[in-house]
Amino acid sequence: QPSATWKGYILGGLCWFAIPFSLATSLGLASRALDLPLNPTEASAGLVPPAVAVHLMGQGGAVLILLQLFMAVTSTGSAEQIAVASLVSYDVYRQYINPKADGERIILISRIVVVVYGLLSGALAVGLLALGLSLGWVYLGMGVIIGSAVIPISLSLTWAKTSNVAAVSGAWGGQILGIISWICIAYSEYGEVTVASLGNDFPMLGGNMVSIFSSGIICIVISLVKPQNYDFSTLHAAITVVDQDGTDKLADEGEDSAEGLVVALKRVTIYGSVLSFVLIIAWPCLTLPAMVFSKSYFTFWVIIAIIWGIIASAVMIIMPVWESKDGLLTLANS
Repeated sequence: QPSATWKGYILGGLCWFAIPFSLATSLGLASRALDLPLNPTEASAGLVPPAVAVHLMGQGGAVLILLQLFMAVTSTGSAEQIAVASLVSYDVYRQYINPKADGERIILISRIVVVVYGLLSGALAVGLLALGLSLGWVYLGMGVIIGSAVIPISLSLTWAKTSNVAAVSGAWGGQILGIISWICIAYSEYGEVTVASLGNDFPMLGGNMVSIFSSGIICIVISLVKPQNYDFSTLHAAITVVDQDGTDKLADEGEDSAEGLVVALKRVTIYGSVLSFVLIIAWPCLTLPAMVFSKSYFTFWVIIAIIWGIIASAVMIIMPVWESKDGLLTLANS
């Protein structure tokens, strides 16, 4: 159901924020408060959560962290594999190699891509570990390397003037400028270009900012100079389903109709803009007057984190069961 997509993204984003806010912040501060014997290398390797969990809960805490990590890795890996398999099978194989491919053939190609991508992902992970790159280094470095695609992709989906040349130029140009800025800032600040100097805050911040914003500037300027003026209504005819069974059609009325999706677009624009402003601009700015947190202010911060985490957990655990109640009852009765 198309109506479930935008709701899922908004709700999923709010629930995801509990990971860095409630979980990571609490475990990180707990490690400092408990004065656990962790050196910077161990902390960069992601050993703070298990160390805190073992200290507070013993072996049970280690099991919970391991289970949580396993679920996070498998769910993320599964989503990435499905996304890559879909791109290769539909946008590459069916588009350029075999336009007449049926559903069975598409599924076969998707399965092959899942296996190949899984092996490549594992090899990449081993390679990054062998190079000694920490989780934080890889996480922040990704912003410099692939962050330049964010604005061009967003404009391609929302702005009719965005051209293919502008989107591609913005993505590649932003990446190149971001990497150059990353290296230059590291050299100017620390006098050398090494894994350690590139992983410091200012080089990472500068590289990410240049990569993201320069890509947007390049994309917008080229689109204004030579706009494509794309007609989004042509997507209805351009996107076809492999095996037509009627499920690809929009509903005649309601949330899943064409009119309903227009309303959904307006809601997504409003909700997304407000949440982005609150989380990225308003929230950090509200902490500036406090400077060093007082005990009462920090207590207020902790209470918000706990409430956010509890609500997110309840939504993720209870809502899927509630939405599937009819099917579960039918299964139980049978």
